[in-house]
Amino acid sequence: MDITQSAQVIESKVTALRQLAVQLDQTLKNQAAKDYLVGRATDLLDDVEAALRHGKSKDSTHPWMWFYMADFSLVEAERRLKHAQDMVARFGADLEAIG
Repeated sequence: MDITQSAQVIESKVTALRQLAVQLDQTLKNQAAKDYLVGRATDLLDDVEAALRHGKSKDSTHPWMWFYMADFSLVEAERRLKHAQDMVARFGADLEAIG
């Protein structure tokens, strides 16, 4: 798989995860829960997009390194959003974050 294909795969996953994050943000009622469960995942998605920009840059000396970094953050963001979904399913939209 070349860099362009890798970028497209990652970008499509980011799009889907951002949609899920918006859905969860609209579902959750407690701001602290939104910040903890969704905010951290969206920060990771921002990191993914930044790594992709670096990887696709003409000046990038090691583009695959950026794609590995993007993929690492993407996996973590996906894990966090899945956890948020599970928490909403188990405790409902009124759950509160304590921390």
